Amino acid sequence: MITYVDTIVAICEEFTDTILVDRANHSILTSIPKTWFDALDDKLQKLNYRLIFKHEILDSYTCTYVLVNKA
Repeated sequence: MITYVDTIVAICEEFTDTILVDRANHSILTSIPKTWFDALDDKLQKLNYRLIFKHEILDSYTCTYVLVNKA
């Protein structure tokens, strides 16, 4: 059975190989090349994931996203 988180991981894998998932807290930690950040961020926001941390390291961003409930 494919879960919502599995779908999110598959989307992230289009842009990066570095993905850590905390299924209990519905959060994602990833390292995204700068050239792909905007595209991935847009896709994750459309799926109710919000960026809560972003740090620049060389040519990439280390980011943490959490799933938020729709109001």
